[in-house]
Amino acid sequence: MAYYDPAKEPSERTIETNANHWLLSLLLNPHAWIFAPTTPEEFALGFDAELIGTYKYLFIQYKGIKKSAGNGVRFNIDPAQRTMLQLWAPKQAYYAFSEHRTHDGLRADFAAYPVKFFEHCRFILEDHLHPATSSVRGSAIIGFRMYSAAGVNLGLIPPARVLTGPVIAQRIRSCKIGGKLTKGFVSKAILEARWWEALIKLSRHSRLPSIAFYRYK
Repeated sequence: MAYYDPAKEPSERTIETNANHWLLSLLLNPHAWIFAPTTPEEFALGFDAELIGTYKYLFIQYKGIKKSAGNGVRFNIDPAQRTMLQLWAPKQAYYAFSEHRTHDGLRADFAAYPVKFFEHCRFILEDHLHPATSSVRGSAIIGFRMYSAAGVNLGLIPPARVLTGPVIAQRIRSCKIGGKLTKGFVSKAILEARWWEALIKLSRHSRLPSIAFYRYK
């Protein structure tokens, strides 16, 4: 008996769980770990209690997709969520999604060779999106375009800025991306009123992002 609809789009949680698994696997770094918050309280306690030593960090906001024209996919950008990413990690936050349009497609990739799933995951730096972006639509074949809330085409995202899972893992390993984070930085920043106000506002709209921590050279 199937516990999922084979023809339905995979949920954000499904993509997040499997993508984080592959991200950690490909980092080949026993010190790397993923903090996946569920509430502002867990976000605060998790950072303050668990961050030890000197690390780099990367914010990953996974997005659930819907089928789009031309065998493509689309996902929406929540303004409040984006504001939080800009506050937390300017130039260090990525939107992540999968091009798998169905559970069957995802299952087929794992059956073929498991990392194929991660090759079909895409990571786009938040800073690379037009300020008025309300949704992203497309595919690796035809490219990904940004659209405003009114449906205006805001342009194509340069293909070089749409990273696959293995590529972002390689850039993390080589320390080409990510911000430096030292002990005490988060506990100090989290006390700032703007963090709490934005966290409370964001928690009413959507889930919080995953944060990857890893030691740097």
